[in-house]
Amino acid sequence: MNLENTGRILYVASVDMALANGPAVNEQEFVKALFKALPGRSHAVIPTPSEPVDGLDLSAVTFSRPIGQGLPAFLQHQADQVAKAIALLKQERFDLLVTRIRGLHTAGLSYIARRHPVPYALKTLGEYALFEVPARRSPKAKLRYAVDHVRRRSLRKVLCKAMAIDVCTAILQEQALKRFALEPAKVKLIDNAVNTELFYPQDKAQARVACGLERFDPIVGFVGGRPWERGGMQMVELAPRLIQKFPRLGMVIVGGGDGMAALHRRAQELKVLEHCVFAGVVPYARVPQWVNSFDIGIAFDAPARVAMVGNANQKVRQYIACGKPVLASSGGNEFLQTHSLGSVVDVQDLAQIEQAFVQWLSLTPTQRQLHARKASEFAKANLSVEKTLRQRLDFWSERLGAQGSRA
Repeated sequence: MNLENTGRILYVASVDMALANGPAVNEQEFVKALFKALPGRSHAVIPTPSEPVDGLDLSAVTFSRPIGQGLPAFLQHQADQVAKAIALLKQERFDLLVTRIRGLHTAGLSYIARRHPVPYALKTLGEYALFEVPARRSPKAKLRYAVDHVRRRSLRKVLCKAMAIDVCTAILQEQALKRFALEPAKVKLIDNAVNTELFYPQDKAQARVACGLERFDPIVGFVGGRPWERGGMQMVELAPRLIQKFPRLGMVIVGGGDGMAALHRRAQELKVLEHCVFAGVVPYARVPQWVNSFDIGIAFDAPARVAMVGNANQKVRQYIACGKPVLASSGGNEFLQTHSLGSVVDVQDLAQIEQAFVQWLSLTPTQRQLHARKASEFAKANLSVEKTLRQRLDFWSERLGAQGSRA
C-alpha cells in the first residue's frame, strides 16, 4: 500500500499543541503537514489546546478533554480520547493508527488495539519510554521503581506489536533495539524537523526592533527549554571576555524555568546584566522573529544526557532554517561542521567556545549573507517537516506491505 496516494491515517496523541515546548511544536508541525499531504484522508484526536493553534484544519480534528492537572484529570482525558478514537475507527476505515507514546500511554493504546485491530505506528519514541528508573531505597522511590517496572512490561508488549517505530537519534535507535529485542527493520531513524515556511531568513534589523534588541550588535542567542543547562550559563560566563572584543554584544535567552534565577544572579555577579536579555517563554509564532535577531544560535546539552540519548535539538534546525551559524554540543550535530553550518564544541571548554564565538561573530556582512542563503537551502532540502513526513509515509507504506505479505 502507498499511504501517500491512497492511505487513511488516524493520529492520536495526548499533547497540548498550543505549548511552545519541543514535543508540542514537533507534533503540531507533523499534524499540519499530514493534513496537507493527505487532505480528507487523515484525522487527529488530540486534547483541546490551551490556546488556539494557527493553521490547524479543525475539520480534520476531534478534540478530547484537555489533559488537565493531576492524575484524575489526566485519566479522564485518556478515557475520553480512547473512546473518541474507537468511535472514529468504527465509523470510518483507517489503514494506520499513529501515536506518540509519551502522550497516549500504553494502557490506552493497548485498549484501542484490542477493540479495533488496526495496525499502529509509534512516532518519535523517546527517552521517556526507553530508559529505566533506577532503584532507590526511599519508600517513594521504591514505589516509582515498581510502577516503572509495570509500565515497562506493558510498553514491551506495545513495542513488539507496533508495525513501525521511529526515533530521532542513533543512540535511541540502538537502545530501542537492545532493550526490547525488536526487529531491526521496524525501528527507523528519522530526524527532527523544522517548518521552513515559518523559519526562514528575515531582515535582522527589523527583527531586532520588533524584539526590542536594536541596542545590541552582535547578538548571541538561545531559544528553548532549560536554558541554564543548555548554553545559557556558558553565554553568561563568556560575556565579560567577549564584550572586550564586541562592546555592543547582546546575550539573549528565550525560555524560562526555575533555573533562570541562577543565570540572572551570575550575570549580576559578572557585571554584565545590561548586556543580557532574559526574554522568558514566547509564543511559538514569535520564535522566528527572535531567531532572526541573532548572529549565532546556541544549542548545548549536558554531556551526561547527550551520552544517554544523543542530540537532535529542534532549535538547531530552526537556527539553520533562519540562516544562522550554530554552536552545538556533540551527539548528533556533527553535520554542522561537515556542511560548514556551525561548530560542534566541548560544552565544558570555555576557551574553545569563546574561539568559536569569535570566529562566527567576525564574519563580514557578505559572508553572513552567503552563509544565510546556504543554511536556508540546506534546511529546505534536508531538515523540513515535509521531508520527514515523506520519510515516515514511505517507511509506514513499506512496513504495511511487509506485514501484508506475511499475513
